[in-house]
Amino acid sequence: MAKNQYRQVYRKPALRMVKIKKLQKDLLSFKKIGLDSMVFIYQFSDHPQYGQITNVVMELLGKKKIKAVTSVITIIEAFVKPEKESNLAILNEYENVFQHLPSLEILPIDWPLSRLTARLRAQYPTIRIPDAVQISAALFKGCPAFLTNDNKLKKVKEIRVITLKDYL
Repeated sequence: MAKNQYRQVYRKPALRMVKIKKLQKDLLSFKKIGLDSMVFIYQFSDHPQYGQITNVVMELLGKKKIKAVTSVITIIEAFVKPEKESNLAILNEYENVFQHLPSLEILPIDWPLSRLTARLRAQYPTIRIPDAVQISAALFKGCPAFLTNDNKLKKVKEIRVITLKDYL
């Protein structure tokens, strides 16, 4: 192995820890954050690339160090795979997480959220409706930032959109 390759291999974990610490610092500074469905889906699947990042989010939520907001879109999207597989154990686990995770607020799609979503979609017509609902939920609850993994959502200027990729 060439000397430069050796350094690159062993610098990656150190660099990742620096970025994980930055994520913790950012989340703590936001105090409250909007979460996209993918944060939960990656967490539940123990995603090899993003699992360590979503663990930070869930740990801070579990310790009530930050608050988070999402919408029922997250429930719909997260439950599709276990419903398709009729996996009752996983379904029960997800139910438990969503119903008992401290500091997580799940908004229904009611009149005010629908109107805010419509305004956001009118301003950004290329954003899909589920994404607009998620961002609107965060805006509605006054979150300064929204965590996703969709770079296309960074065009929304009403909230700071950050991606999981930002912390790799």
